[in-house]
Amino acid sequence: MADMDESQEADAAQAFEELTAEIVALKASVDELASGIYAHPPPDYTTSLGAIAKGLTEVSVRLAAIEQHPALRVTPANFGEAVARAGSGAMREAVNQLEQARRDSERTTQALAQIMGLARTQHRQLQWVTITAAITFAIGLIL
Repeated sequence: MADMDESQEADAAQAFEELTAEIVALKASVDELASGIYAHPPPDYTTSLGAIAKGLTEVSVRLAAIEQHPALRVTPANFGEAVARAGSGAMREAVNQLEQARRDSERTTQALAQIMGLARTQHRQLQWVTITAAITFAIGLIL
């Protein structure tokens, strides 16, 4: 058993030495990285951030103008009512035009009926004049 304890102690000591060597190597790498980072000054983002801030200000102004647009204040219910009013107005106009056309048609029909009645009256008068002339001629021949 003593051999086993000695080999385990040797293995543990060797593992401890390897771990220590890895930590030393890691610390050296971290120190090297830290010295490399601090050797170069960080980039100056002031101009880039200023341009971004200016762009955001412009976008903010545009959004404020868009928010004030009257079209955004119209709700779907208001829009529906406006469409209904416009449709109703268009229908009223169409009905008025149809009614006007009907009245015009009636006037034209009445005018045509009067013209036809006048023509019939003139035709009847011509018939009566012809008949009267014929009778008068016949009576004149007989006498």
